[in-house]
Formats: sequence, structure tokens, C-alpha cells
Amino acid sequence: MRRGLFGGTFDPIHFGHIHAISHAIDRAHLDTIQVVVAGDPYQKNDLVAGSLQRLQWVKIAVEEFYGGNEKVIVDDREIRRDGPSYTYDTVLEMKAEFPEDELVLVVGEDIIDTITTWKESEKLKSLVEIFIVPRTIFSTSSTYIRTQLRQKRPITGLIPSRIESEINKKSLYN
Repeated sequence: MRRGLFGGTFDPIHFGHIHAISHAIDRAHLDTIQVVVAGDPYQKNDLVAGSLQRLQWVKIAVEEFYGGNEKVIVDDREIRRDGPSYTYDTVLEMKAEFPEDELVLVVGEDIIDTITTWKESEKLKSLVEIFIVPRTIFSTSSTYIRTQLRQKRPITGLIPSRIESEINKKSLYN
């Protein structure tokens, strides 16, 4: 079985992420994809939403767009794990949990320049196939959305409406 691993902070999740999941399932010929929400990402210290909030948003988005599709699985392993979230540790866990599966690490094109800074990046590359989602699939970014919200600009059409309503109600990212 070809099992994708698509991790991120999802602060917040947006339609680019949703398109990336579909693109990876189709183009990387994945049987399933685990959407892994980072608990404590060691390279990002500017998170606004907590890990449980981000996990809830990912569940909402996955249910809205992939409801009932057993290929897309929301994975909270990095939230349950103590300490910083490292993709390398997650891959080792998944290798132990699914020893017969081919693991495919799904990353956005923007990550390629920084992947060498990841924990055990060379070992990581030997453990998984890396599938790169082109930037054209990601029509937006979480950074752009947070900036829009801080500047009181609309984000309609960039994220699922239920998540947008919750962000506005809680005045997140302002």
C-alpha cells in the first residue's frame, strides 16, 4: 500500500492544503494519506491557534471535502507526542506501525529549500519517497491568510466557511 504523509501546522488550514491532498492522492497514486497536525513544530514559534484548535479545523475541512472517503485520515500523533514535532520521528513511528507500506512524504514546493534543516534530513530522505506538490496547486498560504486577517481584509473563499466563522468569532489572528 502507498501511504502518504502530509504534515503541517495548518494555522489555519486552507483550500490550498485541500487541493494538495487531492493532487497527491491522484498524482502520487496514494492508497491513503495521513494528514498529520504538528503539535509543537520546532521551526515555528509564531503559531496563533493551539494544536487542538488546528486539529479540529483539519477535521472540519477533511469532513467537508472528503467526508466518508477512507483514503484521507486526520492524524493527531504529533499532538499526542510530548516535545517538539519532527517529521523524522513521525516517519519512524509510521514505518513501525505500517511496515509493509511504502511511505510517501507529501510536501509543498516551498519546503524543498528548507528540508535540509529538518531533523535527520538525509536519513529521512532514505526512508520515504518525497512527492512535491507544485506551488500552483497551493493557491494561497496560511501566512497570507493570517496577514489578511490582521489587516482586516476578507479571506472568503480561501478557507472553509465554518473555520472562517470561528476565526472571526474568536477574533483570532487580529
